[in-house]
Amino acid sequence: MNGAAFADLIREKTRTNSSTLTTTELLVLVNSVKEDLAQEIMKRDEGIFGMWQTMNLTASDDTMASREYPLPYENMEICEVRAALDINNPTVFTTLREFNPQQMNKPFDIHDLNNFSSCPSYEVFRQSIWIYAKDIYEIEDGLQLKHIVFPADVTADDITGTNKDNDLSIDLSGLSPRIPRNFHIIWATMVSKMYKENREKPLPLTEGEQQVTETLKDRLDGITNPILERENLSSLPDDSFMQI
Repeated sequence: MNGAAFADLIREKTRTNSSTLTTTELLVLVNSVKEDLAQEIMKRDEGIFGMWQTMNLTASDDTMASREYPLPYENMEICEVRAALDINNPTVFTTLREFNPQQMNKPFDIHDLNNFSSCPSYEVFRQSIWIYAKDIYEIEDGLQLKHIVFPADVTADDITGTNKDNDLSIDLSGLSPRIPRNFHIIWATMVSKMYKENREKPLPLTEGEQQVTETLKDRLDGITNPILERENLSSLPDDSFMQI
């Protein structure tokens, strides 16, 4: 849904117009609900708001220091890491598994990297990505990081300006994700409900507004939860080499 249509839908639901519900007032409600809605979506699939960042791989040696890649931004919330680990196929990427060395039953040794041949992994530590793989080669843009970026606020330009005809699910800047289109009607209904409940004399809610929490839950239930899947899969690649 584009920004102009989104604003029209909210005003229709609230029985207002651009005079009785100004763009400034509407944006306060829209972005307030957006905060809560985005959090609920992230609980089910953090990757929906993921953005990809590429980095160059450098050739590794027999030290862990050669496998450290400082994150380009502070406090990046990483949700997926891919790396090109085959020098003969530099365009083929392997999804790395998350690994926690503290789960080992013995101190980590550089020779333990041999055990990661079939299960290359990564760790986020000290604002860096550490890659656990036997060999890493120098490959341009060979490391891909998917990190979470919270959706940007809707602006007046999105509602009444030059972007008003663009779908609100599309980020024209390429810097921030947006709320998926299949949540836009629910989003508008949540805004309408907030508007009515926040009046000095609360207005009666429609059936859709009364049930919007359940409607949202049903929509969210259709999303898988890769956070839990990743936690379940974040086990160690080979139990045998971890024993003392």
